[in-house]
Amino acid sequence: MRRLITLASASAALLLAPLLPLHGAAASDIEPSPTQHAAVHIITKSLTAHWPTTPIPASPQSLHLTLPAELAAFQIDSFAWNLGLGEGSTGTAPGNATSIDIPLPLDLPPHQGLSVVISVPDQETGEPDLSRDSALLWASFTTGDSSGSPAQDAFDYDLSLQNAVASDLRDSSTGSPSPAVLRPGSDFVLDAEDGFWTAPSGLNEPDREIVPQVRLDGNADDRTIDLEYTRSDDGSELFVAIPAGLVDDDVADMSLWVAFYQPRDRSDPQGRMGRFELRMPVRLEHPITTERLGGEDRYDVAVNVSKASYPNGARVAYVVTGSGFADALTAGPAAVKEGGPLLLTTGDSLLPEVSAELARLAPQRIVMVGGPAALTPDVQEELEGIAPTERIDGSDRYAVSRNVLTHAFPDGPSQVFIATGRDFPDALSAGAAAGVSRLPVLLVDGAAPTLDAPTAELLRALSLYRATVVGGPIAVSSEIEAELASFTRANRLFGADRYETSVAINVAVFPHESQAFFATGTTFPDALSGSAWAAKSAMPLYAVRPDCVPDSVLGSLQRTGVGVATLLGGTAALSQAVAELTPCGPSD
Repeated sequence: MRRLITLASASAALLLAPLLPLHGAAASDIEPSPTQHAAVHIITKSLTAHWPTTPIPASPQSLHLTLPAELAAFQIDSFAWNLGLGEGSTGTAPGNATSIDIPLPLDLPPHQGLSVVISVPDQETGEPDLSRDSALLWASFTTGDSSGSPAQDAFDYDLSLQNAVASDLRDSSTGSPSPAVLRPGSDFVLDAEDGFWTAPSGLNEPDREIVPQVRLDGNADDRTIDLEYTRSDDGSELFVAIPAGLVDDDVADMSLWVAFYQPRDRSDPQGRMGRFELRMPVRLEHPITTERLGGEDRYDVAVNVSKASYPNGARVAYVVTGSGFADALTAGPAAVKEGGPLLLTTGDSLLPEVSAELARLAPQRIVMVGGPAALTPDVQEELEGIAPTERIDGSDRYAVSRNVLTHAFPDGPSQVFIATGRDFPDALSAGAAAGVSRLPVLLVDGAAPTLDAPTAELLRALSLYRATVVGGPIAVSSEIEAELASFTRANRLFGADRYETSVAINVAVFPHESQAFFATGTTFPDALSGSAWAAKSAMPLYAVRPDCVPDSVLGSLQRTGVGVATLLGGTAALSQAVAELTPCGPSD
């Protein structure tokens, strides 16, 4: 039941080719990805038609119906017919039959209406089955007054399409058995034999151009997206333009639909006949380029991030130690809220490159985060020589986190992200998500059964609308989540590991983005300042493995339409394999 249209294009080797990895260069340095092709190759025929009500002059013993000649080209096992008179008024005929004899009851009264339905397969819907040749034919009759009329053995009627009120004869295709892989902003090419897209089989009228209709069509609703197209000179390729900016939600449960239609007869436009229809599932694939922002060390990376995110200076700058992660996790969203970068330095001196960057930024003030054990008074003295400097500290990392919150959010935030202070990955992704919404990240001892008293007191006093816990119950205990839920709305974003937790956070906050940042999920230094940059840019930050990209991250990039991923740090932090978007294997 399947007929193959031979591929005529030399590009057949590219059929449904996988996305080629794009290497660690700026997007402008990347060659465009190959255009996606697919073959039109699974063809079935279908016919639907109905005929006007026809009077029968006298009651015959049977109806002899000559089937449409077009059915000779169909591959049909058998026909089913139904006379609509209840029990005993159904039957079958061989699939190669050219006519069908349908017996009639002997006692039919005058003016009896008869409705004959002939179908393949046996069904009463008008929808063809694209996986097999199919037909659905309706013919209506009324009996006459048989008194005084000689009895007939059979009433002959020719079910030719010329006699039909309307008919729809079409070739149909599911195209490739795999989904059509559509890349927004590029062409999707349907390959067929020479001339197919200008004059397909059965539509060879030399004075009539065959014009396809091409669109994305909702399978379960009325959504449609009309698509522009061009055709190759030899008619073997149909180039379908996929609009830029499409995301997965736009094409969810949709199919690529292509059809040729023309009137059955030019003098009878009501009898439209469709000669070809293709429908195939689709999925989007977004080519992703990568670029890298690195440096000689963690401090140089932070300086380069500052230059990239604040090229024209900043009104404030936050400075933290580069030897630990805790102070920076809270300071990042606070820096974005106040309009400045996050810079790292050593605990006992202000590095020359950091001093030079502060001079370039020319901030009105500098905020140090961390006590004297993290940043010594000598560092503070050097900072005060550049701009007025204030220090935010506390008795431990949790006290510092609370004090950063009250300093940068004096009016009290409506929401807060809660992350463990024992490790960095969850708070790292949360920093970008919180910062873009100008919300704080608050660190807690996630392994504890309750919030410490000062943290609980602060959160209750804020009259929060919501507290979002990031990380699973191992990172932040279920008891802490329950305690939060006792005085505000509480929800949790997490996954099976730190990488899936990063995806969960980003999906919740960044449903559609064109750019994303990558940071290693195994060490913190290069990523700390990058979280603040991601927040300022309103882009997600994904934690990834140092030597590959988790499948969950790659899937999220495709779903959200990310086109550029910026790697934070050198190849020691994120290898060239990450720049090439190498997926992690099952055991990684």
